[in-house]
Amino acid sequence: MSSSRGRSLLKTLPGLLVSAFFLWYTFKGISFSQIFGQPHGLSLVHPAWIFGVLAFTAASYTLRCVRWTRMLRSTGARFPVCARVLMTSLAANNILPFRIGDIMRVFTYSPDIGASPSVLLSTVILEKLLDIFILVLLFVRFMGPNVSHTRAYSPSRSSSSPPSASSPSCSAPAPSSSRCAPSSPASPANPSSPGSSTGSPSPSTASARSASPAPSSSCSRPPSSGSARA
Repeated sequence: MSSSRGRSLLKTLPGLLVSAFFLWYTFKGISFSQIFGQPHGLSLVHPAWIFGVLAFTAASYTLRCVRWTRMLRSTGARFPVCARVLMTSLAANNILPFRIGDIMRVFTYSPDIGASPSVLLSTVILEKLLDIFILVLLFVRFMGPNVSHTRAYSPSRSSSSPPSASSPSCSAPAPSSSRCAPSSPASPANPSSPGSSTGSPSPSTASARSASPAPSSSCSRPPSSGSARA
């Protein structure tokens, strides 16, 4: 009886020493007057929030211990033993890397629980899957309806958008050139034709000129606004 108590004390004492060392290392550079004093610190927080956080933390760890005990009910493990092993493994996870606490729970404390490491490993895996399922369920329940889906900006979509009210419905016609192509100059009189010596055109030449149509302009001007209104 005394030997079993001595072994349990030897298992508990290193954990207490390690916890005390890390608590001292954490708070060695912090003054308690900064934590509880004015104007900053816990004095600005309402006591109800502090007690609420402590109660919620204690309830969550207690429920986790009860859950693991229920998983190991086939092995006959008791609640105090399961709670001690689980809290030790969680403390080791917070300090040591690579989730060493879970490995310690599976291989180191299997004789205390009275189960094989394979049974403990299956319970650890089941715990992780349940935690992931609860996190996904909470995310979908509380964050899913509040997430807004926005469409990305597309240049092709903006180019195909309908014209605004300020833009004209049709394009204005291009202004026409006011310059017209000059008509070809009249050919000079043939000096060999009759009547050229006297300087006056012959009757045949004058009748030919009067019969030929006048050269038309090479471009047409649009009607002015005054003529359109008339």
